[in-house]
Amino acid sequence: MKLVFLLIPASLYLSHSVVAEPVPDHLPEEHTPLEIAQDLTLQEVVEKTYQHNPLLQVLESRRRHNQSLAESASSSWASDPAFTIRHQNDLIMDDDGLKEWEVGMEFPLWMPGQRDARQNTASMDLSSINTSGPVLKLQLAGIVREILWNIALSQNRLSIAEHEWKVVQKLEQDVKKRVELGDLAQSDLILTQQETLSREAAWYLARQEHLHAQHRYEMVTGLETLPAVFDEKASDSITIDLDHPTLKQAQENANHSMALLEQTRLEKRDNPVLLLGTRHERGNSDEDFANSFGLSFRMPLGLAAHSNPKIT
Repeated sequence: MKLVFLLIPASLYLSHSVVAEPVPDHLPEEHTPLEIAQDLTLQEVVEKTYQHNPLLQVLESRRRHNQSLAESASSSWASDPAFTIRHQNDLIMDDDGLKEWEVGMEFPLWMPGQRDARQNTASMDLSSINTSGPVLKLQLAGIVREILWNIALSQNRLSIAEHEWKVVQKLEQDVKKRVELGDLAQSDLILTQQETLSREAAWYLARQEHLHAQHRYEMVTGLETLPAVFDEKASDSITIDLDHPTLKQAQENANHSMALLEQTRLEKRDNPVLLLGTRHERGNSDEDFANSFGLSFRMPLGLAAHSNPKIT
């Protein structure tokens, strides 16, 4: 009878109404459970998490980069103009006084349709960036929901662990009294004490998991309070609208890729360069400088061996 009594699982006692000793309050001071805010809603938590997320800085950097691309596409020149200067003499050769100076400016020219293609690419890129915000908020909403329900789940496990601990504490007290009366052996008390320690360890583990779940919530959201209610009604829709943030982002990304492809096809060769400059030269030291004005034009060939990697 004693053996059968001691092997009864503690879970069987959960269905009985028992009056147990309170759980000890000697808890680690460095862990403080988060407070419950009655006026805090799930929507507010998601919005605050979104504003707290560091990826917003990435989106802002992308917008600044896009603005730079748009300004570059509106420039008068295809790329940065360059100042050139060239000097030649025979000082270390014949030393007859030959001198030659060339000074000029190089102006990279737009190819037909190139400027419009770059402006279109910048516009498509901005549309893609603008869809990233709603997608990020949607992803964060899912993360917040998962964290909150993990907290609720860990709270439920903690409550069960606490109740089981109280049950075995009450059982230990009953066994201790029966041992004192001589109805049970001392070994029976030792077994129940071991079970009590096991349930106590399970309670501490459940409490740590609960605090860890709350700590993750605090790190992700930046909040120190939990919403009292975060239940939601599941949608009855089984389809995804075309206005869904993820679909819109995918479409805008595809549009940006097509615009970038068209731009790359137009830019399969380097831009032509117009050089305007002057030359000042003399054959020897007895001659005066002859001054002239020059114009040159450079057009890259755009061979397939160099342009295909860009297109592919």
